[in-house]
Amino acid sequence: KKFETRIFIMRKNHNTRSFDSPDSLIMELFNHNIKGYYLEDLSFHDQVALFNQVDLVIAPHGAGLSNILFCHEKVKIIELMPENDIRLTYYKLASTLCLDYSCCKIKVNLNNQFEAQNIIENLPALMQTNQ
Repeated sequence: KKFETRIFIMRKNHNTRSFDSPDSLIMELFNHNIKGYYLEDLSFHDQVALFNQVDLVIAPHGAGLSNILFCHEKVKIIELMPENDIRLTYYKLASTLCLDYSCCKIKVNLNNQFEAQNIIENLPALMQTNQ
């Protein structure tokens, strides 16, 4: 199966680390040639194939990032982290796997959802790091 090489991991049916305006975020990602995927819609086999084909992964902190195990060396990983939180789990995994890791602190609203507008505002800078 063929997947896009620049991906954004979306979450649905989840209260935390989801997005307050997913539709506007998906449109903006599309404008940057980044395809959003809901991992819960993919089989395990398809998740392995997806991460094995990528050049860029942007994703909120969470279990979905464990799929970076299937990435090739030097793949760019951008982890979205609530601005008031820091966790080193995927930084350590990415470093061990020789992946190009960076973390982007994102504002969250009162419902602990990422503010899509804050992600959209950071996209140009995130894309520069992937040149």
